[in-house]
Amino acid sequence: MRDLLATLRRPIILAAGISVGVNLLMLVSPIFMMQLFDRVLTSGHRETLFVLAAMAMVALLTLGLLDALRQMVMVRASHWMERTCGEGLIDAALQRQIRSGEAFQQIGRLRSFLASQGLFALLDAPWVILFTIFLWWMHPWLGMAALAGAVMLLAIALLAERAHRGPVNRATRHQAASRDLLESALQSRDAVSAMAMRQPLINLWQRANGDAIAQQQQAGERNGMLTGLTRFIRLAVQISVLSLGALLVLDNQLTAGGMIAASIMLGRCLAPVEQSIGAWRGLVKARSAWHYLQDISLHSATKQRTELPSPRAEVSLKETSYRPSSEQPAIIHPMSFALNPGEIVALLGPSGSGKSTLCRLLAGALEPSSGEVQLDGRAITGWNSDQVGQHVGFLPQGVELLPGTLKQNIARFSEATDAAVVEAASMAGVDELIRALPEGYESVIDPGHSHQLSMGQRQRIGLARTLFGQPKLLILDEPDAHLDASGDQALQQALRAAKGWGATIVVVTHRPNLLAIADRMAILHQGKLVRIGSREEVLKPVPMADTPSQPVPAQKTKTPSISPSWAHGGQSTLSLRS
Repeated sequence: MRDLLATLRRPIILAAGISVGVNLLMLVSPIFMMQLFDRVLTSGHRETLFVLAAMAMVALLTLGLLDALRQMVMVRASHWMERTCGEGLIDAALQRQIRSGEAFQQIGRLRSFLASQGLFALLDAPWVILFTIFLWWMHPWLGMAALAGAVMLLAIALLAERAHRGPVNRATRHQAASRDLLESALQSRDAVSAMAMRQPLINLWQRANGDAIAQQQQAGERNGMLTGLTRFIRLAVQISVLSLGALLVLDNQLTAGGMIAASIMLGRCLAPVEQSIGAWRGLVKARSAWHYLQDISLHSATKQRTELPSPRAEVSLKETSYRPSSEQPAIIHPMSFALNPGEIVALLGPSGSGKSTLCRLLAGALEPSSGEVQLDGRAITGWNSDQVGQHVGFLPQGVELLPGTLKQNIARFSEATDAAVVEAASMAGVDELIRALPEGYESVIDPGHSHQLSMGQRQRIGLARTLFGQPKLLILDEPDAHLDASGDQALQQALRAAKGWGATIVVVTHRPNLLAIADRMAILHQGKLVRIGSREEVLKPVPMADTPSQPVPAQKTKTPSISPSWAHGGQSTLSLRS
């Protein structure tokens, strides 16, 4: 963000430099009026009129060109800023550090302000001093009247800032809440429609959106009142200056041309202040957006990492834990274990035990709150993310295919050969399914019509993406949840093939056929690692403790044990033995 500020400083300085010429040329009109009334009309020289008019036209043409150039500079700078920040915002959103919708809304506000008249009003504001001095030079009374008007308008501007800050901030929060609710409802539209949740969700959205509208209305009403007061003060000061000018003309202290010129100059003196008040809401929003982007840059700055040799995928956890925030309980409690290349580790545990979170930690999709996830003896966060990502295959529970062709999805949107894509699809057992489609591997995925593929088909395509490039680390979170018998068989063959090329494999499952090919098993319960070892060690029931001969306290210690119900085709269950 500092680099962005330094880069934006150049066009802003250029625009400020152009403003020098713009504001100096603003003196053309009052000077022309003074010469017209005091020189041409009194002397009757037509030649003088033609020369003055020609000079004024050239000056005004230059003024228009400079004003257009200033506008072009800031429009280009604002769009450059949006393109530059967009890449960082997308990267931060993909790292789950920000809400992408809110981020792009904030950057849109900042872009709009940079190309708006509000910024130019701020650039013109320092020239109020020059115009006030010019009026003072014409007569001190005129200068004092202009100064009093500018001070009153400035006071209104400060009042506007205080009046807008609260409602604008509250409206932003309510808008974010209503937008999040709408996005969540759209993502779950099938469940919402099937279970008659549409009207309750619409009511919730209306309440949240209504709060935002109420705050915006409050800010708009305050802005309207202050704008009306501003207009009254400006017109009152202008009438006062004209009246003072008339008195000075009657007293022969000012010419008629000077009176007209003073009125024009007063308008130029107060215009930037008045425009600043009208644009104050935009300024407040732009400042809030700038602070928001600064916070993102502090929390999501990606450090450049040196590329290291290809990993062997020796994975180890060193007292690794994870909690979403300091106010929330830990999802993963401190645990330590190691995973070796060429082995399959089955991860077991009841729902809510932290299996999916642990998978995301192992894949590098989450950073641990404490401890480390090490890859080949080095923290996985110390690796170049683009480099290590090529050697990681991660299949989450919810498989989402991105807009693009099936070939692009399987190849992870990289420049890959057809042979590599077909190889990954064949390992996942989805090659024939894809070839049967009208467009084959060039079939386009449309997120709005995801029903074109069944959950099982999407999961198998996701498995092909996971296996693409023969990664060294495979993390599969319930890869068999939607598979039929043929898909399940293809999954087993793929895991055996990955084991053959030396991959480290972690698979969350409860099915006996996958557990049968696992080398080790690990059990999670309430975010804690209960047991890890070979199949025989884990499946062996924990013996009951001998009853002590002496009385024991009333509180009993519960020892987790696993009931091997998958031997009968069911799912594993975790029980607590007292």
